[in-house]
Amino acid sequence: MEGFTNADRFNEYHLSADGEYLLFAVEAADGWGLRDIYVSRRTGPNSFGKPANLGKSINTAAVEMSPSLSPDGTTLYFASNGRAGYGGYDIYASKRLDDTWTKWTDPVNLGPQINTAGWEAYFSVSPDATVALFASSFQSNNFDLMEVALTPAPPEALTLFVHVADKSDGLPVQAKVVCLQIEDAGGNKVATEMNRQFGNNPEVLPGSRYMLAVEADGYFGVVHDLLIADTATTSAVLDIMLIPRKAGATFNLEEVYFKANTSTLLDSSFTALTEMEVFLLAHREVNIEIRGHTNGLCDESYCLSLSRKRAEAIAAYLLSRGIAPERLTTNGMGKSAPVADDSTPEGRQKNQRVEIVLLKVE
Repeated sequence: MEGFTNADRFNEYHLSADGEYLLFAVEAADGWGLRDIYVSRRTGPNSFGKPANLGKSINTAAVEMSPSLSPDGTTLYFASNGRAGYGGYDIYASKRLDDTWTKWTDPVNLGPQINTAGWEAYFSVSPDATVALFASSFQSNNFDLMEVALTPAPPEALTLFVHVADKSDGLPVQAKVVCLQIEDAGGNKVATEMNRQFGNNPEVLPGSRYMLAVEADGYFGVVHDLLIADTATTSAVLDIMLIPRKAGATFNLEEVYFKANTSTLLDSSFTALTEMEVFLLAHREVNIEIRGHTNGLCDESYCLSLSRKRAEAIAAYLLSRGIAPERLTTNGMGKSAPVADDSTPEGRQKNQRVEIVLLKVE
């Protein structure tokens, strides 16, 4: 190891779970105290780079020793006699804030469940993070090996930014948003009355399920069942598109796909079709027109025929799901109403679309 020195007769070492970092406690000339904790990164199969002091957030003028890392490499455990504690040496924990290994949260004493009036050190977490072992002198004149069960820390809440827009033109909509937690991360039911939040920025917990209700004047309301994914970020964004409650409102039926040059729906279309089905079942007063469009790379008669057949294919699916035929009208527009430049692949993709027009809303 490049630049390794130790003026103390004692030392301790810990290799990170991924084998890339070696932590150790030694007395060196550039230290903050009698013994400091350092880190060295692996540079080869049998070599490590120049040690770096973890800094004064961790090290004091006294002794820091017995460093170890959590299995995920983000939490440092160590013993120190340089801080106010319960005994001679106490065990502390600190979170690493970045990859420099010099920025840490303020160390937290693990408390009287671990630390006593005696001497505690060598805290080591099992690979599955369910138990930890440590050494303690409290129950004898020597050091005993102790085991403690670890309770998983509750997940940190993240902010869910709910962006609500008009489905026909994409403009923002001032909406009422209600978020209710219905299950926790363990799948346990939650009393929703105690977990109701209002507003566009609710705090949600990773792994939990929520019902999100969105309403706005002049629009059809929606309810979403959300499972919040585990994430390393502190926020997430959810885009909600509301359908205007007015005759003539027109919007694209997104994510509906056909086999090339046919009216055969691909399996990837059925999520969007199911959403349309649910909307029509929930709002039986609504009648719609289904308009098919193509790009311009075909002759007019073929484009008209293909766009009509595609609209009819969507209507046939909705009819098969119990939507009354008098509520559905189809129309093939061919290439007569482009919305983008047909000279580019992106433009042709936008032109080849299916639109929904609300004919009756009351």
